Amino acid sequence: MGGNESSQSPRMEVKFGIAHSPQEFFTKVIAAYHPLEKEADVPDSLKRAIVRMLSLGKSCLKDMESRLRQWTKRAEALQEEEATLHRALDPAVEGIVKDKKIILFKEMLKFIGYPDQKITELIAQGFPISGPLDITGVFGVRPPEEVVRGADLRWLYRSAREAQENVIEQLESRPADAILEEVYRKTAKSSEGNPSELDRHWLEGPFTREELDKKFGSSLWVPAPRFGTDKQTDKKGNPKVRVIDDFSIMFQNACTTCFEKINVTGVDGIASTAKFWSDLVLMARRNRLWAFSTTLSTGERLTGTLHKDFRENFQLVGQCLDLESAYRQLAVRPSQKHLAVIGVLNTDTGKAEFFVMHALPFGASSAAHHFNRASEALEAVLQHSFGVPCIHYFDDFTFLLPEPLARQVLGTVEKVFGLLGWPFKEEREDLSNP
Repeated sequence: MGGNESSQSPRMEVKFGIAHSPQEFFTKVIAAYHPLEKEADVPDSLKRAIVRMLSLGKSCLKDMESRLRQWTKRAEALQEEEATLHRALDPAVEGIVKDKKIILFKEMLKFIGYPDQKITELIAQGFPISGPLDITGVFGVRPPEEVVRGADLRWLYRSAREAQENVIEQLESRPADAILEEVYRKTAKSSEGNPSELDRHWLEGPFTREELDKKFGSSLWVPAPRFGTDKQTDKKGNPKVRVIDDFSIMFQNACTTCFEKINVTGVDGIASTAKFWSDLVLMARRNRLWAFSTTLSTGERLTGTLHKDFRENFQLVGQCLDLESAYRQLAVRPSQKHLAVIGVLNTDTGKAEFFVMHALPFGASSAAHHFNRASEALEAVLQHSFGVPCIHYFDDFTFLLPEPLARQVLGTVEKVFGLLGWPFKEEREDLSNP
């Protein structure tokens, strides 16, 4: 090749790896720590809450009650301001967040110096379905090479008509079965004691294509097909149909850019939390002064003295508090409702019907980011303002607490969620040992 051609050729970086020899691999294995030998991997905010509770004992309950009274009084003072805000909201957004104390939530987050106070503005405005998502400051930022850039929304609009036809064809070619019947019932057909999403005002419809063209002022709306899965079971062991909106197949998800990694705390997080509690109690029991300590990620050393309430027969109990209807507690941004259209098979007629989502759909990749922003903020309020140790996995908030305090602490948590307007499922398992 000529000199000019070579200088203009694309460059690439190639990394080569050389496997360890059996001896090298064995050496590394025996040098590795067992997870139980390491300090538990829990966030600083959780460490602070646990250290505080172990140090204060039952007296921490008085602090929680005092703080709850202060915020309840503040909520009463903000009633008219909250009402004024709600009257100004888009009607569809208001239908989803009507019970939420948005201003109170914002003040709580400001009080603890929370970095993502914009979350309260988005609760009032609604959340986007597609496009670039915010960098919140509470999740880890992805390295630039790991960020998958979403396509331009104009590309999505160019295929809108084709997407509409494809969704209709896909839905109407499916033979109606028990799962699809339940999907349609959950969407638009109420039954005794089981209101549909239409009854709950989580969506509106049904619409024809022509009606949606008129509603949005153009044909540039993109639907997502709705389907169901019965892989879950209820408490009696009966199949439970979960409704899912496929925002991948017509590329709404492909037009979303997420710059952050969501903090997902599952079973490992629960195990680490239990280990951290146990490590501090064991450290205190081995110290003649009942002292314990831990190090934060900043290098700061936290110290405490195990309260006498916990020096004998220390036992943890756990419970999970599940937010009701999860994503449906947050609204779609009105300016993006043309991207929040779902197609559902009417199993009575065999025809496809369209609905417009008012609440966040389960199936949009952006919805996972939005909902976890809200959950992260709720967790921060519980930990920093009320001193409640907790972790969350999407809508599931897990509490591991000393048995003498557990019921009172959980009662405070329920009142905080109720005060802020975040309903949770009343039915749940009783306190149990982790």
